[in-house]
Parts: sequence; C-alpha cells; structure tokens
Amino acid sequence: MRWLDQRIRRTTAWMASARTPETRARIRRWSRVESIGLVVALAGLALLVVALIATIVVAVWFDLGGIDLADVYRWLWGVAVGVTLVGAITLAVGSRRRLTACYADGYVTTGRIDRVIEQPADDQVWYKFWFSAELRTGSSCIGSCLGTTTIPPCTSDD
Repeated sequence: MRWLDQRIRRTTAWMASARTPETRARIRRWSRVESIGLVVALAGLALLVVALIATIVVAVWFDLGGIDLADVYRWLWGVAVGVTLVGAITLAVGSRRRLTACYADGYVTTGRIDRVIEQPADDQVWYKFWFSAELRTGSSCIGSCLGTTTIPPCTSDD
C-alpha cells in the first residue's frame, strides 16, 4: 500500500499548489476517478487469472459430465475482459483529466520570435531562436533557445 500513500501525498501537494477552490475540487475528483479505475483494472486482472483457472476446471467438469454449454465460457471471459477494459479506460481518462486539472492554473504568456539563426551541423540543422515576451506580472522576458529539426533545409534548383 506504499503506492497509495505516495498517490495521496502527490494529490495533496497538487491541491496545495492550486490557486482556486474549483481547481482543487477538480484535482480531488479526477484523482478519485483515477484511483477507482486503478482498483477496477487490478480487479479485472485478478478476474482474468481466475477465469483461466475456472475455464480449465469447467472444461474438465463439462467433459466428464457430457455437458455442452459454450455460453459459460463466453460469460466467464466476457466479464473478466469487460471489467479489465472498464478499469483501464477509467484509469486513462481519470489520469488525463487529473493532469489537465493539475496544470489548469499555469501561467500562459505570448511573445514573438525576434531572430532565428541557422547553424548547420553534420546531419541536422540547428536553429537558435531569440524571443521576447511580456509576462503576466508586467515585466518583459528576453531569452534564447536552441532547437533542431530533421527536415532537410531548402536548396535552390539551379
């Protein structure tokens, strides 16, 4: 149960850093949905193991008794696979929505690229971008970053 304690601490930390009560509620709600999805998915995996064993037992029992009921196998595996899929889908949706809620109060700013410098290398072209932006606080930010592309540079067709 150590993973559960870590999840609770991580959720508590994200809720503490959220600025609005709505964001805290969304983080709590989607964390709960994610935890439920995890438990259901694990229960579904356990059902798959039980279904494997039950299939062998039922096959021997039906063979010895001369019974031909194929519907039992369909229901057995259908329930096991269905519970696993529902848990996995709930886990995936809950995880994605929780992450969206965790970063909902993030700062967003827009700016412009002032200059691009192309720096050719052996097999790739590197670009240095100089940008400037005005932040939410009213201060301005000037910086640079280095990026690469695997698209070959344009050449002239002389």
